[in-house]
Parts: sequence; C-alpha cells; structure tokens
Amino acid sequence: MSQSPDASGLMDTVFAGMGEAVVIADANRCITRLNRAAETLFGYKEAELIGQQTLALYADPSGFEDTGRRYFNRDGKGESAEYQIHYKRRSGEVFLAETLGTPILDSDGIVTGYVGIIRDISTANRVQETLSQLYAITTDQQLSAAEKIEHILALGVQYLRLPVGIVAHIQNDSYIVEHVVTPDGSLEPGASFDLGETYCLHVVNADGPVAYNHTGDSEIKDHPCYQKFQLEAYIGVPLIVDQVRYGTLNFSSAEIRPDAFTEDEIQFVQLFAQWIAQQIAQETRLEALNEAKSMADSLRHEAEDANLSKSRFLANMSHELRTPLNGIVGLSQALEDSLPDGVALEHARMIHESADTLTEILNDILDMSKIEAGKLELSPSEVDLPQLLRDVHALFQANAEGKGLAFALDIAPDVPRFVRIDPLRVRQCLSNLISNAIKFTDKGQVAIAVNTFDGNDMHRVTIAVSDTGIGIPQTKLETLFDPFTQAESDTSAKFGGTGLGLAITRSLARIMGGDISVSSTYGEGSRFTLDVMADSAEGADQQEVEKTASELAQSSKYAELKGIRILLVEDNFINRQVARAFLGPLTTSITEAENGQRAIEAIEETDFDLVLMDVRMPVMDGFEATKRIRGRDDGRASLPIVALTANAAKEDAQACLRVGMDAFAAKPLSPTRLYEAIRQSIALGRSRQAL
Repeated sequence: MSQSPDASGLMDTVFAGMGEAVVIADANRCITRLNRAAETLFGYKEAELIGQQTLALYADPSGFEDTGRRYFNRDGKGESAEYQIHYKRRSGEVFLAETLGTPILDSDGIVTGYVGIIRDISTANRVQETLSQLYAITTDQQLSAAEKIEHILALGVQYLRLPVGIVAHIQNDSYIVEHVVTPDGSLEPGASFDLGETYCLHVVNADGPVAYNHTGDSEIKDHPCYQKFQLEAYIGVPLIVDQVRYGTLNFSSAEIRPDAFTEDEIQFVQLFAQWIAQQIAQETRLEALNEAKSMADSLRHEAEDANLSKSRFLANMSHELRTPLNGIVGLSQALEDSLPDGVALEHARMIHESADTLTEILNDILDMSKIEAGKLELSPSEVDLPQLLRDVHALFQANAEGKGLAFALDIAPDVPRFVRIDPLRVRQCLSNLISNAIKFTDKGQVAIAVNTFDGNDMHRVTIAVSDTGIGIPQTKLETLFDPFTQAESDTSAKFGGTGLGLAITRSLARIMGGDISVSSTYGEGSRFTLDVMADSAEGADQQEVEKTASELAQSSKYAELKGIRILLVEDNFINRQVARAFLGPLTTSITEAENGQRAIEAIEETDFDLVLMDVRMPVMDGFEATKRIRGRDDGRASLPIVALTANAAKEDAQACLRVGMDAFAAKPLSPTRLYEAIRQSIALGRSRQAL
C-alpha cells in the first residue's frame, strides 16, 4: 500500500501546481522560491533567480524602490497590499501585472519574508483597447463602408503584431485581393492569385479558422505559398456575407511567431471578419439599389420617347369621356336611391355597377397615359408604413374570407415605422397585386411578406404577394407586364379587367425607384415581388443611423432603462466584452454566465430585470434555457429575454420568438440594435406581468 505524502511534500505539490505565478522572498527581498507558473511568466528557471533580489524582475528600478518603500520594509504593519507594476521577462518584454504582496511574520510579528502573487493583465488591457478602437471605427458615421474595412484591417495588424492584413474575395479558384495593409505597399488591391497557391485554401477546406505560428515546422511546409513567399506566421478565417462564403480575412508575417495563436486572438479575428462582412454586405446592397434606380431612370426615358404621341391621345380621350361618364354615375345612383324594390331598381344597380367598372377602366387608361407622357407626379409624405400595409390588408380581408382563403400579412421586425413615400401609389400597386391574387385563387392562401433593405438615408421596401392560384405559363411571363395583356386569351372574358393593372403597377414601381418581378408555376401559384424606394422620415426608427452607446443612454427614449440589472449569457469571451462595452453607459449591474445552465443557476440566486441570451452555447443552449425560464411557476417566468445570435435570417428570428424570447438582436451587435431590442423586450415583459 502506498504511503500518504507528508504535510511538507503536499504543500510543495500544491505550491508547484498553482495556476497563478508565486514568488517568495526573504526579508531583504532576495528570491527564495518560484513556482512553475512564475517560471513560465518570467521565462526563468527557479535556480537562475534564487538569491537575487526581486529587482531582477522589475522593468524599472524606480518601481522596485517605490514598492519597497511603501510595502516591503521591516517597519511595515504586516498587511497585504495590492498594486499594479510593470515587470520584465527574460526576453526583455515589458508587461503590466497585478500583484498581491503579503508579508511573512514570525511568532513575534516580525517580518521574515514576503509572498507575491502576480497576474499578467497586459493581455486584458490590450483586448479592452482593441475593442474600444473597433467600436469607434464601426460607429463613425463619417467613414464609408470601404474606409471602415481599411481601418478594421489596420486594427487587426496592430492587435496581432503581424505586418500584413488582407481581405480577399474568392471566385471559383481565384483569390482576389480587395483590401490590403502591408508595410511597403508591395501588394495592392486587384492582385489575383490561384487559390491553391495561398494558405487560404486551407481556410476554405476547413470552413473555419486556420493558424500557424511557424509554418516551416508544420504539416504545410511544402505548400507553394511557403516555398514562394516564406510566410512563417499566418491566421485566416472565412468571410461570410449574407450567409454565403465570400472570401477570407487573413494576417501574416515572414517572421516566426514564438507562441501559438491564442483562442482569444482567433476569436478576435472572427469578430473582425463579422464586422467586415457586414460592411461588404452594405456596400453590395447600396450598389444594387443605385443600379436599380439608374435602370428605372433609363427605362422611363425610353418609354417617354417611344409613347409620347399615343399617351397624349389617350389622355385627351380619357378626359373627354370622363365628363359624360360622371353624369351616368351620378344619375344612376340617384335613380337607384329613388326606386322601390323591383326590376327597375335591379336595372339601375346594374347601370351603376357598369358605370363604376367603366370609371375604373378610364382611370387605368388615364394613369397609363400620364405615366407614358411623363406627367404623373408623386406626392410623397411621411407615412406610418406598417399601418398602411395593415390598412390595405384589412381592405381585402372580407374578399379572401368569402372565398375561404387564408390571408396572411407578415411584416419583418426591421421594417421602419415612418418613411417618406407616396401612400396613394403604394396602396394602388399593392391593391392591384392583392386583388389579382384573390381573383385567381380558389383554394389555399394568399400571403403578403414585407421586408426592407437600407441604403444611405433610403430604404428599399420589398413587398411579396404570393398565392396558390391558377399560376401563369412560363411562355406568358415575359409579356405579362405589357399594357392590355393578360396571361390567357379567355382571362378577360372569365375574370374581367383591361390588362392595364400590372403595366401600371410596374410603371409606378419604377417611378418610385424600384421595380416588380414575378415567378410562377402553372397550376400551383404565383409570387409577385414589388420593390419601391422610400426616404427616411424624421419619425423613423433609422437603424442605419448608428449612435454611440453614450448618446443612446442619454436619450429620453431609453431613460427608463437606466440602472437595470442584466444577466449576460454568452460563451464567447470577446462577445461578452463587446456587450459590456455597449451596456456600460446604461448600467453597471451586469452578471455573466457562460451557458444556459449557469444562467438558470444565476436566476435562482439573484433578481434580474433582463436576460441577454446567446442561442448557441455548450452544456445548455439559449433555446432550452429560455424554455425552462418560461416554464417556472414564479414571477421569474415573465423575465424579459433578448436573443443574441449571428444567425440573422427571418426563420432564425421566428425560432427565437417561438420558444418565448421577446426580441432579437443579430450579431455583430450595434448599440442601436441592442438598446432597441432591450426596450422592446422589457415592454413585452411588463405586458405579461399585467395579464
């Protein structure tokens, strides 16, 4: 049977294995012992320092003298002291550390030595400083998307201490440099390489981060990139733009890096990649918006030249016909009101309905003529967009229900409330599409889905109207938007109409800076997608105009949130630091939990006003944790919960709401997005408590 170690041996084992660096010195501050963590921290073996004063570890002799005068002298009170001081490793590298110094006293209270517990805090400071700079870059409204990418790339070079940073776009097997930072400018944007000759091939194959601190001593030492450029240190991560692989973000150096890349450094590069991907997405969308607007202008000018004569004739004829038609409408209404029930009254109603139909036809002709003559002018005003959409939906609710159809309206959470747009023309376009969908659908459903994409001070509003109706043959889709055209020859006879509605809708959409498209399967249904441009309005929730966290915290809109107690549930250290940076001006009461299980335990012990819940975490994910909170039988069941996730698709947001979360903030986070989600979540929580 083995013997238990004696007390002295046990203490030696504990001392050697402590995670924090420990240095023991005698009363003259001469080193008598080091543990393994101290050897690693300073780069010395214990034998090299035994007998030397702790001066050998200080970066500046004045620091040694100052701490000796204040804490390490025999006349001291024998109390522990905590302070920060710059030390120096054997390599000469200076670092900032937090030290807890404690005197060793004999039985008479006389100081016989000292114990110092030392923790390197230089890395934490570097993380905080880098986060602050990243926050300043991403919230600077004076910088364009391209300029923000350049600044983030330079920040990555500074943080990693690697001289080269590259944002590359990968097309097929080509590696194309889009943004680059080099010390000598030897590599410029536009440079192209074969993907197989770059380290990024390994990033693509791994579909995740790849890092080498000494390539020449790694499994890829025979790679063509190493043979040609001798890049020793490399770290790269995928760039995912709108959920599609776009390229890579990578940093490199011809110098060997002494230590492997840390998990924090890898997470930082991934954070940089998230923000760069967001800027690329915004740039791409803005280019598409500008191109669509330019195309609409070009098409409008072509239509003006080709149809000017015809349009003038139609406009004149429509006006000439309107005068007698108004008389027919008015007199038929008067006759209908004056007649008793009977055949004559029924005839009067038929005259009135026919006159209304003829009026609609003339209105369509007049609109078309104005459009083609360039005489139709928009009348934009500040509009409550969601309310406008709900009003149009309500207008057709009875028609849909009368045919037994499901009739849904889905407005995305990021659709702004207020915009400047022509409400009459938007209502006209949408009414035309809905009316057609209901008309040509006998069973199933008609659904309206609304989304927005943001540009500079503008929104592209996208409204999709889909149905499960008769569908349209592929051969008819190309001419569907031509004036006086319908999909089938018997459509007019069966359903009525002039064939002008879709032509007018397309023309109005283009005048409003957008367009309309259609996809259809004959016999199964159709989907019409209307795009229009809308200016931002003063009353709008302008998510594209980011404010700093300090500005938001001072806003009266978020005044009621000041001082709230927040539980931050996030397994990623960097993401926790980002959230803390944004929440700092709002509250100092932030408790952290690394997974859902820890969150449940924290809620059992402490009262919180809000939970910020990451979705994907080890041990217990955010979905399961939310279900358990909502399943409680006490007051904590109504605790407001905001989902935090990098999966920003519409179905992801709906999944979060289904499990009981109140609001949704997509990563990479921004102060505006986060504060608005918190405000909405707390409002919903109060509503639940009031029930």
